[in-house]
Amino acid sequence: MKLAGKAGSLVAAVCLTALLSGCGVRAVTPPPSSPPPAEPQQKTAYQWVTEVREKENRVQDLDAEYTIKMEMGDDSSSIAFGMNGNIRAKAREGQPEMLMDMTISILGQKQSMSLYYLDGQCYMDSNGMKFRTATPAQEVKSQFSTGLQSSFQENEIRSSEVRTEDGETVVSMVLDGKAFTDLVQQTMGNMMGGETEMNVSEMILFSDAEMELRVDAEGNPLSEKVALEARFDPDRLKGNEEAAGNGIFENLDGMTIRVTKEMSFRSFGQPVSIIPPADLDAYVDATGMTGVGGAL
Repeated sequence: MKLAGKAGSLVAAVCLTALLSGCGVRAVTPPPSSPPPAEPQQKTAYQWVTEVREKENRVQDLDAEYTIKMEMGDDSSSIAFGMNGNIRAKAREGQPEMLMDMTISILGQKQSMSLYYLDGQCYMDSNGMKFRTATPAQEVKSQFSTGLQSSFQENEIRSSEVRTEDGETVVSMVLDGKAFTDLVQQTMGNMMGGETEMNVSEMILFSDAEMELRVDAEGNPLSEKVALEARFDPDRLKGNEEAAGNGIFENLDGMTIRVTKEMSFRSFGQPVSIIPPADLDAYVDATGMTGVGGAL
């Protein structure tokens, strides 16, 4: 399997976009005319997810750990990518503060990173290289959101199940892959802002997604899991020479990618204490050279 550098970079960007911006989902709140929610034991999977998302949107403090696993390849070889870490975040009077530690592994190599955000400044420490950038709070929220972010309609649920295990409610769903395909194409177009990259995203087709949400007796989320699979169809770029990149994406034909994201919440909704790095003055100002997204 051969991967051109630009092709591999764009593929990775699409896949992380699917998870960080889209493939965890936040249900659309039912319109006012909808009937009132049923009793807890009678709630549908859609109702459970809707209520949990509303709680996540209201919560001021977050303490969670996460794992993202990605495998990309064909019948002959594959590349594995992983990311795991912890995140603590809180907001006071609309001003967010966040501390995020992560370990990234790819091709057997590991890289440790940490990110601290406060008062419009993002401080990044990557293996001892420390820099800071002026970053709007909204950009941090959109690029490092931990909740499930996109919207889906109830009729996009292929199948669902609600069951009880050891006093916890387990909500399982299979969501229509076309909805994720459309979402990633739109999101990548907005993020990249370029015709080439937007068209590249159009060659990636997602299959149905498997999702699981675990909720405690008080209706608070305990964990979330999303599993995706996508395939690449470079033929969809035919007719657009710029998007096709002079053939650099043709080696992606027949490739698939599998992505899993898991997140576990600790003491959901309880106050969080964040200890900032002690040497913030040592971080080099890199504003204008890279953004938060570029740093990762």
